[in-house]
Amino acid sequence: MYELNNAAATLAREAADGSMERDPASRASRGRARADQQDRVHPPESTIRAPQHLFDELVAAYGEALKGLADGGADLILSDHLHT
Repeated sequence: MYELNNAAATLAREAADGSMERDPASRASRGRARADQQDRVHPPESTIRAPQHLFDELVAAYGEALKGLADGGADLILSDHLHT
């Protein structure tokens, strides 16, 4: 997840920097953090997990996504909410 978010933020940062030359007011790059990979966050119905274990996975997944966006140069990061 880090690599995908980092690459997306890097592209957005490059585009924002390029547009700044034309219009200095339009230079912010934004990223969106999602941590809902089916295999990581929503385990199969047959798998019984403790709520704390699932929470720990969510924290790790969001942390990885946020780090990728920040390292890629995102000025603003939006976070999606989780559906239960």
